[in-house]
Amino acid sequence: MYTLKFRLSLQSDWHIAAAEGDGANCDSLLLRGKDGQPLVPGTTLSGLFLAAANQLREMGFLTEAARDKVFGSPAQEKTVIFSNAAVIGKASEYSDSYTNSTVRRRVRMDNRTRTRQTGMLYAKEEGRPLEFSFAVECADTATASLIVALARLIRGLGSGRRRGLGNTIIALEECSCGAKKLNQSEMLAIFEKYWLKGEELPPESRTPKQFKTSAADDDARSEERRVGK
Repeated sequence: MYTLKFRLSLQSDWHIAAAEGDGANCDSLLLRGKDGQPLVPGTTLSGLFLAAANQLREMGFLTEAARDKVFGSPAQEKTVIFSNAAVIGKASEYSDSYTNSTVRRRVRMDNRTRTRQTGMLYAKEEGRPLEFSFAVECADTATASLIVALARLIRGLGSGRRRGLGNTIIALEECSCGAKKLNQSEMLAIFEKYWLKGEELPPESRTPKQFKTSAADDDARSEERRVGK
C-alpha cells in the first residue's frame, strides 16, 4: 500500500459550496469542516483526478478498464482512497465565517432559461488563496504512479473555474510504501514505463502474514518434524 501526501495550493479566489446560505448576507457559503476551517472534500478531489484520468483516456494513454480499476465503477470497487484536504496553518486564522474570504455579488441567473433575473443579485462567499494538504492511499506501484502524474494535469478546483476562480497547483510532498520512499521524478519514471510505454513492473513485494500459534500447535509441529526425519 502506497501513501501519497500532496500540497494543494489555490492561487486565486475559489468557491466550494456548502449547499447553504447565511440569510440575507450570503446565498452560498464556503464549505467548512466541524472546526470552522475551509476544506476540500475527498469526493471533490477524487472527481478532479477522475477528470484528469479521462483526459489521458481521450489522448489514448489510458483504457476505460484501467480507469475503472483505479477509480471504480458500478461493477467494481476503486483502489484509491482520498482524504479530505485540510488547511495548512493555524486553525484560528480561518475558524470564522468570512475570515480569509469575501462575499461577491453578481446578477442572479434563472437556472431554467439561463437568463439574467432583472433586479436580483446572488451573493457567494469566495475563499482567498490558501494551501491545503491531503493524502491518497493507493493499492500498488502502478496506481500510485498514475495518481502522481494526474496531479500535474489538474489546474482548477471548485465552481467558477471558467471565470478564473480556483487556479490550482498540486505538488507531491511525500511518497511512501512502508520503509520505502520515492520522489516525484521516480514516480513519473514509473508512470512513463508502465502507462505510456506498456512495460511490465517488477512484482510487488508483499510481507507474509504472521499468525499466532499456541504452544500445543508448536509441540505438534515439532513432533511432525521429528517423525519425518
